[in-house]
Amino acid sequence: MRILHLSAYDLLGGAAKAAFRLHGALVEAGEDSIMLVRQKDSERPDVIGPEGWLQRVSTKVQRRAERVLVMPRATGEFSVGSLPDGLLRRVRALRPDVVHVHWVSHGFLKLETLAELGVPIVWTMHDMWAFTGGCHYSGECERYRAGCGKCPMLESAREDDVSREGVERRLRMEAVAGVRYVAPSQWMARCARESVVCKSADVRVIPNTVGAGNFSPRDRAEARRRLGLPVDGKLVLAGAMAMAAGERKGAADLQEALVRLGRMTFKGGAPEVVIFGTENRGRFQRDGLTVHELGYVSGEDNMADLYAAADVFVAPSKQDNLPNTVMEAMAAGTPVVGCRVGGIPDMVDDGVSGLLISPGDAGGLAEAVARLLNDDVLRLAMGGAGREKVERCYSPAVVTAAYRALYADCGVGT
Repeated sequence: MRILHLSAYDLLGGAAKAAFRLHGALVEAGEDSIMLVRQKDSERPDVIGPEGWLQRVSTKVQRRAERVLVMPRATGEFSVGSLPDGLLRRVRALRPDVVHVHWVSHGFLKLETLAELGVPIVWTMHDMWAFTGGCHYSGECERYRAGCGKCPMLESAREDDVSREGVERRLRMEAVAGVRYVAPSQWMARCARESVVCKSADVRVIPNTVGAGNFSPRDRAEARRRLGLPVDGKLVLAGAMAMAAGERKGAADLQEALVRLGRMTFKGGAPEVVIFGTENRGRFQRDGLTVHELGYVSGEDNMADLYAAADVFVAPSKQDNLPNTVMEAMAAGTPVVGCRVGGIPDMVDDGVSGLLISPGDAGGLAEAVARLLNDDVLRLAMGGAGREKVERCYSPAVVTAAYRALYADCGVGT
């Protein structure tokens, strides 16, 4: 069985990393898995990037054209997926038995291409784009349930706007391609099943996987030394790609929680805070707390050190799918304080492997972090429970078995 994964990127962003890890796990399990991307950053020979200078230039033009056409009018991330993509020839030349679609925006995939492939299609929904009219996360808008139109993200007053056209295009594609959809979280599955596009489709829940070998408990002092962080005292870790961009990742709530933490009293002294993924360093500096802003951290080994170095990981997202950061922290044996949104409650069992608070509750966020920092026994117990859950629910063996069963249901032999 030849599995072809389509992903705009192989390492850039959480969705790309999730796809890359699944691809690697399938290869390790003995499957003929390959990956086709518009931008290749890994060194794996079974990941295929642009061929020659012309394709490299065209991929940059496609992404810029997508932004020029739509993004200036959008108040959030919105993609059309209507530009010529040149994928049909390349996909057919690779002769896949099943095409597995991941995050394919930024001009990488034209939706109509899926209806022309002529092979079974599995689409893992790393965000909401598969069933909305074009937004990647809808925020408080639920117009995807009725077919979009009057898109608030586009500040549109028209029912027949780009978002309504996007839903109609997805419905036409779905009628021909018969896509089987995968939601990494229960929340994403519920949203998809409530949408016009997927209400009659096959939607299954299969989580992402994380290599529990690399992201694992490490010697905390050694990890801190390698990162140049203080060896003594407590460390609170937070971060995500483009952490401070927009409201979805909860940067404003994190800032307010840091203000509150700076006023609290802790056993053994005030903690220090480590932030990764921010573009503009200095945004999270607060009186009363030392904050280390690391910017973008590259390499899984460095990230594994970060999680191992921390005493608590904070995930203040207001809307999220199944964030890799939470799963990685749990794999490292670090307890999580997160919001009760999206797929975070799928991973974090409140009071067992971490603490959950309501989104937007900066005071509750600070109190939950303080509770864990002041209770060594509870913190260590929750870290161990999180590690156990990762091994039980998100290991490569568990996730690849679920996908193999789905591919078999597509009529693809193993």
